[in-house]
Amino acid sequence: MLKPTFSHTHEQAIPASVWTVSHGLNCKPSVSVVVNYQGSMQEIIPNSVSFPDDNTVVIGFTTPYSGSARLF
Repeated sequence: MLKPTFSHTHEQAIPASVWTVSHGLNCKPSVSVVVNYQGSMQEIIPNSVSFPDDNTVVIGFTTPYSGSARLF
């Protein structure tokens, strides 16, 4: 029997000002973002977070970043 997944990690390797994350969690999760800023990884608050549906989150920044988003 498979355990349900309650979190998802998105890796954004190429810097972008909009990250579109397909997560399959069937909800609007909390989002924690860590970006590469001047050579070090820092947690930041994105400029926008929207949920087009229960399996997609769109994260917006004013500057293109690479990094990761943890959804839970």
